[in-house]
Amino acid sequence: MKIKQLTIQQLRNISKAELKFSSGINVIQGGNGAGKTSLLEAIYLLARARSFRSTQTKKLIQAKKNSLTLFALTESQNGKETRIGLKKQGGQNLIKIDGTNVRKLSKLASTLPIALITPQSHRLIEAGPEYRRRLLNWGVFHVEHCYRDLLSKYNRVIAQRNASLKAGNKDTDVWNQQLSNYAKEIKNLQTSYVISWNKAFKQVSNDINFLDSISIGYQQGWEKGLSLSEALKKKRQTDQVRGYTSVGPHRSDIRLTIDGTPIKNHLSRGQQKFLVTLLMLAQSKIKFTKEKEKTVILFDDFQSELDQLTQSTLFNIIQGQACQTFMTIIEREKGLVKKLGSDDEMFHVEHGDFSRVI
Repeated sequence: MKIKQLTIQQLRNISKAELKFSSGINVIQGGNGAGKTSLLEAIYLLARARSFRSTQTKKLIQAKKNSLTLFALTESQNGKETRIGLKKQGGQNLIKIDGTNVRKLSKLASTLPIALITPQSHRLIEAGPEYRRRLLNWGVFHVEHCYRDLLSKYNRVIAQRNASLKAGNKDTDVWNQQLSNYAKEIKNLQTSYVISWNKAFKQVSNDINFLDSISIGYQQGWEKGLSLSEALKKKRQTDQVRGYTSVGPHRSDIRLTIDGTPIKNHLSRGQQKFLVTLLMLAQSKIKFTKEKEKTVILFDDFQSELDQLTQSTLFNIIQGQACQTFMTIIEREKGLVKKLGSDDEMFHVEHGDFSRVI
């Protein structure tokens, strides 16, 4: 997948921008507050209908305006063009794909698959399991077509069981077998995906010394050796006291280890950023292997936490994956500019105005 054209109107400090992009790496250079991240935000909005920077629509829309409009012309690996449009106004979204109104955000996500790396991406390693679970779910969603519906059904039953627990009902076992059946399917898909993820990660991290011993493990979200139905019965009293379901795929996690020990205290912030990037590139590799479609990579503040040698190494890896990439930088370094190939572009942005540099 690649974005051929992008039109932005009234997003933050961007009054209007009409841009054509390279299929390779697109570097966006400019000072703080110039509009670099807003370009990435525009692409993210077109893929998810929400921002990665703010939950308040009012903050996205340019001052003294009442709406923002985005449009992208995309092209798949087989050459099929798709038009995606999004208008945000008054807290409402109007989304169109090839002129047809779209309500399901999963349709948007599957049409424009993206991976986002930001200065906060280290949370994947340092914070709670919800960040890692989100990444795992993203990966399985994009290669297993049944996964979204399966998770949706599971979540509906969990909501019913939790409502029953909060109401103080004693007989919650009525939900257990149904949840167990869904959980078995989810676990199988997740387990299979993590195996593929490990393999792809080893391929993209080849010859990176500090990543040699890192592996991705899977934790299913309930006690090993038990079906979820058995685990739910074992946790019945705990769940009744707490008022929610404490075990299941909604508690799953991935475990990142070095020689079997958690990596959290082994890596610097820069190494964590490097690792997270390669985890996402590995996911992109899996998607291309199974779906023959590539992911669009959004990389905000590429230079932060990385010395010049590490920047060079990571840039080479990204370039080698041949995914369309949008990368923001503050300083225009000669070494980075020299690495740009014939399929790459550089833009400069100032006060929301973009110009092509090379």
